[in-house]
Amino acid sequence: NPVKDAKPSASGYCDCSKKYNEAMIKANEDFLNSFSSDNFKNRQDAAEKLALSLEKYRNTDALVVGIPRGGVETAYYVARYLNADMTVVVTRKLGYPFNPEAAFGAVAEDGSVYMSPIAVHNITQEEIDKILEKQKKEIRRRVNKLRKGEPLPDMNGRTVIIADDGIAT
Repeated sequence: NPVKDAKPSASGYCDCSKKYNEAMIKANEDFLNSFSSDNFKNRQDAAEKLALSLEKYRNTDALVVGIPRGGVETAYYVARYLNADMTVVVTRKLGYPFNPEAAFGAVAEDGSVYMSPIAVHNITQEEIDKILEKQKKEIRRRVNKLRKGEPLPDMNGRTVIIADDGIAT
């Protein structure tokens, strides 16, 4: 039993055994594999199946956050099932000028930016600044459209469930 093998450390935190870590990784992989795209008819079906696995958050103060575009629909069905609040957070990929679908980074509505340290070697600072400004403008437009310009709700002390519809660049 990998859980039984876990030993408390001096700090009181679990100093888990290798066997425990391997069991947790395997359980996580099995869980994720159960959600392969072949198992879903559409986003609603996927969200409803996901919501079932989040049952412990039902009727709590959880907040479901959808990432546009497809994540908003996913978040809606998860929030509906969980009887939870829902909001939308707007992020934008920073795509190369020569291939906008390939990302070198991302920007969030609070202005925080992530750029791949490897990917930015293929683009000039001037190009980065231009793309960043364009995406920040698009974020403002989407926040106004999707949340009527309202700020994100307070998330302190809440369980936040982030919903998207898949993995992309």
